[in-house]
Amino acid sequence: MADCERCTKNESTMMIVMTLAVMFFNIIGAIIVYVTCQVYGKQSTFIKRNGTRLIDFYISFVIYEIIVLLLCFVEVGKYLLPLMTIIYAVICIMAIIQYYKHKEFIYPLTLKILQKLK
Repeated sequence: MADCERCTKNESTMMIVMTLAVMFFNIIGAIIVYVTCQVYGKQSTFIKRNGTRLIDFYISFVIYEIIVLLLCFVEVGKYLLPLMTIIYAVICIMAIIQYYKHKEFIYPLTLKILQKLK
């Protein structure tokens, strides 16, 4: 359980705000998360690690949404698109709850693109 360590209240609040930014502002939120990770990631490994996970989660869901949009031409995507939206919202809410408890969150269904680049 060393990977899921506790954080301070400020780090937790910052991660909640970053998650909400990605959830409501999409690409602008991802840019906010990236800039925040670059600025505050030097001071806090919690923000750097979880911010990277959040960006990976966002990139993964953009890829999934593109695939589902392509499936809309086959009529299957019409049913998957609302399901993807619900899954995205539920995972973001689960992350916010974990950050509220001052704990790390490992996003499910993530391709871990940025984590492999480092």
